[in-house]
Amino acid sequence: MPDAATITRRSARLLGPYQLLRAQTQTITCPMVVSGALVAPTGGTVSIYRPDGTAVVDGASVTVTGSIATYPVSAALLPATETPGTRWLVAWTLTFAAAPTTEVIEQTASLCRRAFYPTLTDDALYRRIRILDPSYEGCIHSLATFQDKIDEAVGIMLSRLHAAGQRPEQIVEPSAFQQAALNLTLALIFEDFTFTLEGETYATAAERYRAEYESLWGSLSYAVDRDDDGKTDGRRRPRGSIWLGGMPGLTS
Repeated sequence: MPDAATITRRSARLLGPYQLLRAQTQTITCPMVVSGALVAPTGGTVSIYRPDGTAVVDGASVTVTGSIATYPVSAALLPATETPGTRWLVAWTLTFAAAPTTEVIEQTASLCRRAFYPTLTDDALYRRIRILDPSYEGCIHSLATFQDKIDEAVGIMLSRLHAAGQRPEQIVEPSAFQQAALNLTLALIFEDFTFTLEGETYATAAERYRAEYESLWGSLSYAVDRDDDGKTDGRRRPRGSIWLGGMPGLTS
């Protein structure tokens, strides 16, 4: 049996379930990371399965681009006749030069009529916390952007929605998540500053923004298109499954 110390421990950098768009050309990826750096597979295959287990893509060869396994999904593979919904599956089988030489990564997916598009940008962070703006004389960091923290925050929120049995792609009011995303992003930023700079003030800020995020998340209400017909037909909260009204325009 191999010594655990000799085995490369790889992580799949997947922020949440895949959002597969109907009738659109798109590229899916599976970044693999070791010790904070991308590690390139030598090859591999990918399959995409419907909820009933039938394959839309069955063991297709991947392309390694920029050290990341990728696969182009054509619009014809997921036509508009496919029914939107959850419980789809993307399965990667990737090969590597170092042991273990084969990694199998499976991630759930949703087939979507539209994607969930975040609305948070760096500018919103800078308007809230001026000392984060690189153009400000009193800026406390040397980073060009906080996009990685924004992506992580959105990934956390999408995972929470999926865990609650909800479909983010049905949400037609992404701006409702703006303040929650902003506070979670700030929490992630100041948590990072706390560890790297050992600042007591940063730790306090991180706790405050995370608490604000949790409070905002608990009070969220957003419009959804629950039957995927392109029209708003109710409002929903991220916790639980209570529908607030059944017609467009109705609110809590």
